[in-house]
Parts: sequence; C-alpha cells; structure tokens
Amino acid sequence: MSEASAFRYTITIAPDLADKTPPLRYTADTAHDLLHAIARLNAAGRYVPADAAALACALHTIENVIQAYPEDEILAPLAGPVTEALRRLEHCTPPHAVFA
Repeated sequence: MSEASAFRYTITIAPDLADKTPPLRYTADTAHDLLHAIARLNAAGRYVPADAAALACALHTIENVIQAYPEDEILAPLAGPVTEALRRLEHCTPPHAVFA
C-alpha cells in the first residue's frame, strides 16, 4: 500500500454560474498532487472551499503515515488521521468540492 498508485483523488469544482464557467475536474494520484491542483484552481480564481482544502491536507497526512509504516503496523497510527479526515469530510460544503 506504500505505492503512490494505491491512491486516486478527483476534485470537481462546481460551475461558476455568475460568469458561466464550466465545472473543473482534476484527478491526482496522491494528495500532494491534489494540493497542487487546489493551488492551481485558486490561482485561476476558482476558489476551493477552505474545508475541502483542509481535507486534502488531512489526506496528505494519512498518505504519509501509510507510506511510513509496514502494512501490518498501519492500523494503530492511522486511527487519529482517519478520524480527523472523516471529521473534516463531514464539514465539506458540497457540491462545490467533491473528492472521490
């Protein structure tokens, strides 16, 4: 599970109805790449809600933990980051940003 290909994230930003821009979708193999996609979206003026960006940071932390431990030692260290990521996910504001 320590391979980057074990992860896949897609972020979809809803269309901006004010200026009729289409929805944007970025797919990334790692949360690190997802954070870069969020930065590109923000730079383009398509702002990602803060809670969704915080979730990407939590996912990045989870990836780092997964990659740092052998598979048989993953469950205990993951308990905190997974709980935090799920807490953040509950507070995301759909449909503006969706992670799959």
